[in-house]
Amino acid sequence: MSALKVKRPSSEDQKVGFAFPKWSSSIVYLSLLTLLLSNACQSTRVEGLWEVQQVEVGDQVVTPIARWMRFEARQKQQSGNGWFQHSYGTWNYDKAQRTLSVSNTNGYIDSNPPFLVSFENGKMYWQREEEGQAVNIQLQRIEELPTAPGNQLLGVWDMVSASSDDQDQSKSLDPNNKRYCFFRPDQRFTIQHGPQGRQGGIYQIHGHRPQLTLIFDGAECQREAWFFKVQNNSLVLERQQDGKSLRLEYQRIDHFPQ
Repeated sequence: MSALKVKRPSSEDQKVGFAFPKWSSSIVYLSLLTLLLSNACQSTRVEGLWEVQQVEVGDQVVTPIARWMRFEARQKQQSGNGWFQHSYGTWNYDKAQRTLSVSNTNGYIDSNPPFLVSFENGKMYWQREEEGQAVNIQLQRIEELPTAPGNQLLGVWDMVSASSDDQDQSKSLDPNNKRYCFFRPDQRFTIQHGPQGRQGGIYQIHGHRPQLTLIFDGAECQREAWFFKVQNNSLVLERQQDGKSLRLEYQRIDHFPQ
């Protein structure tokens, strides 16, 4: 059997090293061109999921919390805040005029002119005039629905401390260590606290600031307004009561205190 002859690379071959075939460089070029064109088209398309980052009306900033809009290719659209969808309808974008019209099937007729639209760095900008005031809206393309503070509020919370004007009030407000809050997805709440025992009602979240309003069941419809902050598994409620600052701190739990 004859030995297999292997051609040794010449010194010239070693200098050049491995070379791509001519056709492969064309594929790389076309792939890069396709990617660039795709990104360019994506950056100037209305279709997709967007979060409202800032709303200016005249000289006022009135940005809603976790407001989003979804534009589908079939000219359907939905919008909401956080995990809650509250509007749906249609949309139309005039590429020649760069104007966008949005119509809500379950809302009122928008008699204002369409928005003038521009795109820059993955963001979309809307401009128009409403009742003599300039309206400017900035939106950011996103992949998932934004989480609103009200969404983070859901669940059972056990009170761990209470203070009034920086004075500890834990023993007086929670002597048996059973005070808790329970916030349900249907806007109902239950609170175990104080001499009133267990109380319930409905709660509302402000659309522009982290403010919680508790409306208790009963003929008097007693109301309490609290500023709240949720961070990880901690909830802080703060309000002014009888001229004093009241602060309640809670920890998220997965059961009801016995």
